[in-house]
This record gives sequence, structure tokens and C-alpha cells, in this order.
Amino acid sequence: MTEAEEEQSWDQTCDEWLVQPGYCKAAGQANLESGGFYAAAPVKDEEGWRLIHKDAYEQEITQDDGSSKKMHIDEGALLNQFANAFAKGERPDSATGLWLGGTKYTITTNNKEKSLPKETGDPVPWFFGAASKKGVHIVITKTQIVAGFYSEEDNQTTGNAKKAVLEYAEYLIELGY
Repeated sequence: MTEAEEEQSWDQTCDEWLVQPGYCKAAGQANLESGGFYAAAPVKDEEGWRLIHKDAYEQEITQDDGSSKKMHIDEGALLNQFANAFAKGERPDSATGLWLGGTKYTITTNNKEKSLPKETGDPVPWFFGAASKKGVHIVITKTQIVAGFYSEEDNQTTGNAKKAVLEYAEYLIELGY
């Protein structure tokens, strides 16, 4: 299988598990080593990529003293930093926060040992980021990062998105990822 075919198959798999059932507006899959997404959904017209990823950019970030400062945002590096910190049970050290698809997500909840739906394997690291009327559930497997984005404006709920992302992560673990 070529790299392009493999990427397409993962795009489609994310789409089938997370977006098509209606639980997530968008989804992505990244390698834990790099944090860069290599699969995105919805697949049609590459809409998933627009929703979950933005190339490196400058962003005004509010500082503790109330002033703002332009800072470099590399979303893949941030996702990698946050995922690896939470996998170790630590808080990420980030001056910018977590940005995905050009949106800042505030991490409100995390659990180093979140049980999977079937509870057939070891618990996995999971964390949740909130933004206005939407959020992202992120689960870390042995080698992968899975992100499911939901939107209240599309009548999606955090609970259904979380359950779908955990089930997809469990599927990946069963495949050895």
C-alpha cells in the first residue's frame, strides 16, 4: 500500500467511526512521536483538514498581566507536547495553550488512566479541551493520538463524542497501535 493510500484509508476510517455516525463534527489521527495529524475527517472535499489543522502561524496571546504578545503556534508540536505530558500524568508547560484548527482549547479535564468502553485492556490517557460551543476529546494509545471534535451548534454532545473517541481508540489498540 502506498503512503497516499494508507493516509486515505485512515482518513476514511476516522470518518466512518467518528464523523459519519454524527458524534463528531471532525476527527483526526496523529502519530504520538510527532503530534502531527496524518488523517482527518470528514473526508469529503478534505473538510476535516480545514477543521482540525492550521499550518504554523503567529497568534496574539494574552499574558498573565493582561497584555498581549504575538507568539508562534505550531499545532502539531503543541498536540505532541500536551499528549506526552498527559500520558506521563503531568501538566504540559505551554505559554500558548492548545491550538487545533486555529482554535484555542482550554484543557478542563484529564485522566491518565481512562477506562475503555469494553474494559478489555489497560486504561489510556485522555484529555478534554473546551472552546465556545464546541470541544475536543483526545485519547492516547501506545503509538497514536486520536482527536474527536464536536459542535453543540450541530446538536452534538460531549458525552457521545467522548464515547466514540474511546471506542475508536480501543479499536486501534486491538490492531496493535
